[in-house]
Amino acid sequence: MSDALLPVRQTATAERPSTSPTVSESETSATSAPPDTQALSSPAIALQQLNKAPGLSERKRMLYGTWIQGYLDYLKRECLGAPRPAYVKRFLTQIRESSESDEKTYQSAAEALVFYHERLLRQTVCSDGYRLATLTDNEKRKIVSQLQGPERVLALVVCYTDLNLKEALRLRVGDVEVSKRTILVSNSTGCADRSISFPELLQEPLRKQRAYVRDLHDRDLANGYGTVDVPDEVVRQFPWASEQFVWQYLFPADERTLDIRAGTERRYPMTPDALLDAIESSDAPLTRAFRPLK
Repeated sequence: MSDALLPVRQTATAERPSTSPTVSESETSATSAPPDTQALSSPAIALQQLNKAPGLSERKRMLYGTWIQGYLDYLKRECLGAPRPAYVKRFLTQIRESSESDEKTYQSAAEALVFYHERLLRQTVCSDGYRLATLTDNEKRKIVSQLQGPERVLALVVCYTDLNLKEALRLRVGDVEVSKRTILVSNSTGCADRSISFPELLQEPLRKQRAYVRDLHDRDLANGYGTVDVPDEVVRQFPWASEQFVWQYLFPADERTLDIRAGTERRYPMTPDALLDAIESSDAPLTRAFRPLK
């Protein structure tokens, strides 16, 4: 990972907090106009707004500013455009994988970026998928230990890859190349959007998950079912695609559901109730940054 992702001295001069009376955050959010996301993509403007935010110590203001500036520089280098909640995890994943960073560095960056998105941009990043991704390794292991079968594999994928929960649930069998340790993330039309790598510890669980789906698919075919919904663009080019193993969901539901439009029963992505319950009931100390900010 580039050194540019790690904290550097902040070059912008931070204003000292105003000594005049401050308006409460609830009053501010009720009366202020929606934030200009494009304008706040500029490090200078973002730092200016950060300096106006109430309730931060001078030290924390400077620390947040350093991470926000580094994050916006990263978005520019990667040509990702305006900041979006999905980019937070990409940025944090690279920090976690860096040999020069530790858990304290990671949590510091997480706290700063959630403040930037939720307080300045008013964009929610505190979904269950993000909470799971930003736990410490010990906290992740504790949650994964409560799970079995496909939901355990799903939790491992969300914990240790650059995928959020929704993206993981939409994975098809053909998106995963176990031997190469890569996952293709496709968009709504079925075209590959990006490729990500996964650690060696996921190879065997994913290999077993593919075998589980293969067995389930073979049984469905034998019973006269086995089709799955695929993008219309794919159907037009490959009418038989819905029956192919590579198009089956990697994390299918236990039960088939009637597709009224197709007139047949199909398997859709699973509902990870046990995983969501494990996250919700976990007594592990989640990082303050990924709790909803009032």
